[in-house]
Amino acid sequence: MHGWYYNGPDMFWIFIAIIVVSSMFFGYLRSRSRDQAIRDLAERGQPIPPQMFDRPGGRSGLLIGGLVMLFIGIALTAFMWSMQNTIPVGGRGEYPEFVGLFPGGIGLALLLSYFLLGSRNGDHR
Repeated sequence: MHGWYYNGPDMFWIFIAIIVVSSMFFGYLRSRSRDQAIRDLAERGQPIPPQMFDRPGGRSGLLIGGLVMLFIGIALTAFMWSMQNTIPVGGRGEYPEFVGLFPGGIGLALLLSYFLLGSRNGDHR
């Protein structure tokens, strides 16, 4: 089953690269569209709403992203821990369940920045 349609781990990294590149591309298109709208308003002499300069997602995006990443980390840790006896990990004392610490740590950092930004701005919504 090693034909042109199956390359094992290579396909995983190609899929990850496609996701990252498409995310960057669509972010660029969104930014370019916003910049064009601001340019059109400025050329017509109309006032530019301050919301157009806000970062997409804002503070609530930090909360949602933090919660999602935290729970992905918890789920990944639980999955790898449950599979520990069924997947050979090399026999060198490796602990595959700790891979969940990476997204979990990112989630905690996003939640921390959510709360720090709220306390700095005086906004506790």
